[in-house]
Amino acid sequence: MREMIDIVGGSIAGLSAGIAFERLGFPTRIWERDNPIHSKDGHAFLVLGSALGSLQHLGIAEDLRNTSANIQRGMYFDNKGDLIKSFDLQDTFGTKRIDLVRILTSKYSGRLHYDCDLEKISFDDDYYTLEFQSGEITKASTLIGADGANSRIRKWLYPNHKLHTGGYFEIVGSCENANIVKALDNSFQKHFSQDHMNENHIAFGILPTGGDDLTWFLQIPVTVPEQVNDLYNVESREKFLQELTANWSSLTAEAIESTDTHSTYVWRSGYMDLLHTFHFHNMFLIGDACHPLLSMTSQGVNTALEDAIHLAQLFNDNDLQDVGNLFYSNRKDVIADRIEYGKHLADRFTKQPEQWVKMVHLAD
Repeated sequence: MREMIDIVGGSIAGLSAGIAFERLGFPTRIWERDNPIHSKDGHAFLVLGSALGSLQHLGIAEDLRNTSANIQRGMYFDNKGDLIKSFDLQDTFGTKRIDLVRILTSKYSGRLHYDCDLEKISFDDDYYTLEFQSGEITKASTLIGADGANSRIRKWLYPNHKLHTGGYFEIVGSCENANIVKALDNSFQKHFSQDHMNENHIAFGILPTGGDDLTWFLQIPVTVPEQVNDLYNVESREKFLQELTANWSSLTAEAIESTDTHSTYVWRSGYMDLLHTFHFHNMFLIGDACHPLLSMTSQGVNTALEDAIHLAQLFNDNDLQDVGNLFYSNRKDVIADRIEYGKHLADRFTKQPEQWVKMVHLAD
């Protein structure tokens, strides 16, 4: 009987790890902060073609295909609706985060502990002691940290390694609109403000996510920090969005008008410089807990899936004492490239938007 593997974090990275380890005969249990019955649809994202192998490995490719939008093209427009550029996409899905989490949860047969918000972690005598705010305490001999960009496990391991902002913020909204989904015609679109060559440029992305559902997001450079703080207020955000729709194409205006402003939110994407190791003793970091990536890369989900599957395979094929170094040596270059790619995109977006419009693409 193989030893139990404890996973902190029951979202995409943690659930993927649970499934990948189970498929190789490892018992696992997952400790998750939030109860899914309290979850909202929340964020959505592109799952790029490079993730297809990972989705198939986890046995969820067809499930995802059935609940997501099949994205066949990327299209960039100016704010009046004139096409700037277009490119084909293969095996790419527009997916709501909650839908992917539900699919992964249905495939995971281990034990999921909900409402377990990690409060304290300690290490002694080859065991990690996890203390949760609920009062529950457990010991783990092998631990995987998959608890997101604000990972408490990473902060315990690397207290001085900080998140950096990308120099832009986003307003995100979701709505149901059959007319817009039909007009998108299986495309992911970005619309850019007409004055995108000055510091007031804005990018508006719109993504179908299955059925008549879609998610949209505004990407705005942080030129005035006070403006960002003001937009956390719903009334200020609603006024800002109403003023914006007057200068944009009918498609973007309709998406914003179809959305309940109270359901929108302001989000600051962040990244972290590459860690010098992804493990400590028998503790391993994966996904955003290990390497938060800027949203512009569209690589967060893909990278989390890859991490989970690769780590499980290393556990199966190697002595535990060798896994940490192998995991780092095999993954660090790919992750470093994606970190730098995100920084490069964000720098061009905030400083040289005319170059960004020409260069940006969805890189596998």
